[in-house]
Amino acid sequence: RHVVIMGVHANECLLKRPFGLRLLTLLGKGGGKGAGLEVMIARDLTDVMYDPRDPPHVTHAHATSLVIRHIEQHVCGSVLSS
Repeated sequence: RHVVIMGVHANECLLKRPFGLRLLTLLGKGGGKGAGLEVMIARDLTDVMYDPRDPPHVTHAHATSLVIRHIEQHVCGSVLSS
């Protein structure tokens, strides 16, 4: 059983919401109803909410890659849509 998340603001909806990736991954690893779920994001179909005028003052694409890398290192894996 796989859950692939895509098309949302990774830094806001996926990381900061109480029903986001952290809860899904926790439920997938636990012993409850969601046990056995493998949660991941589709990295090329996910975006961030970011304004390049804000720190760290990088392009939108680079900001997206930074958030995706953080998710991969600390929350869950990722896949490409292809």
